[in-house]
Amino acid sequence: MHRIVKQLGGHIAVTSEVGVGTKFEVYLPRTKHVDGMPLVRSRLEFPPPGSETLLLAEDDAGVRGLIRRVLVECGYTVLDAADGDEAIRVSTRHDGPIHLLITDIIMPGLGGRAIAETLIKLYPEVRTLFLSGCPEDAGMPHGIVDGRVSFLSKPFSPLALGFKVRELLDSPLQTINSDIRLCSASSSPGLLIVGNTDFTRAAE
Repeated sequence: MHRIVKQLGGHIAVTSEVGVGTKFEVYLPRTKHVDGMPLVRSRLEFPPPGSETLLLAEDDAGVRGLIRRVLVECGYTVLDAADGDEAIRVSTRHDGPIHLLITDIIMPGLGGRAIAETLIKLYPEVRTLFLSGCPEDAGMPHGIVDGRVSFLSKPFSPLALGFKVRELLDSPLQTINSDIRLCSASSSPGLLIVGNTDFTRAAE
């Protein structure tokens, strides 16, 4: 998004207020062809801030850093791990609840589904948000299963991530689905690309 706005001669203003949320404002120059046009202004407001503790498992350091930054700005406490084995170690060392696991489905070693299956035994009320940029995962069905499992397809925007996390955390828990591999999903693509190569381009 930043690269596109910059090419158009505009800029992005970001403000964050504890207890209120994060606001992104996109400013673009007036058109040269129409008199009296107001400054083009697009305001993106995040959902209400949260205070829950989230566990983030993502093997791409750049993507992990971006997701962490967005979630911290939304008010969450974020525990992060570079792979599945580290995610389990972090969860067992953590003194307190973990409300949501955010994990890439495919990672070296222990994958996202295995992390979720292990974590739900340690934290029975934990919810899981799976992430994936693989085409075969993009066809997963839509929805939130049992109020505890959902899916976000890469690429996605910070806004889509913020709303998906809040939606999942606010969903009432239903009957526990012991087979987390049968989860359904919801895809929310956006403007800011989150993925190995595209992340670098978006950050330019």
